[in-house]
Amino acid sequence: MGESSIGFKHLDDNMKAMVTLLTLCALIVPCVLGFVNFDKRIDLVEVFSREEAVDNEKLFDRLTMAVDENEDSIHSLELIDMQLTVQYQEILKNQTALLRSMDNLTRAE
Repeated sequence: MGESSIGFKHLDDNMKAMVTLLTLCALIVPCVLGFVNFDKRIDLVEVFSREEAVDNEKLFDRLTMAVDENEDSIHSLELIDMQLTVQYQEILKNQTALLRSMDNLTRAE
């Protein structure tokens, strides 16, 4: 066999068809498998993100329920704060009145 007898040109038609078919399969099959694998990865990411969204919604619902449960406590704390503010203002008024009366006593002497 010399160099001139080796090559695609020297094959008969059946062998040319077989070599062409095998070459196409060698090019197409890995590309198709790569795209299928890539599509599976995209599906996995979509499923994972959906699961995360559902989990986050559940956590948010629990948080909302906890806030709703504490609403009465928050309201009673607001009432206590308002009462303490009123008492503090009364103390300040009494202190001012006491200071005025002490000032009047010192002037009277």
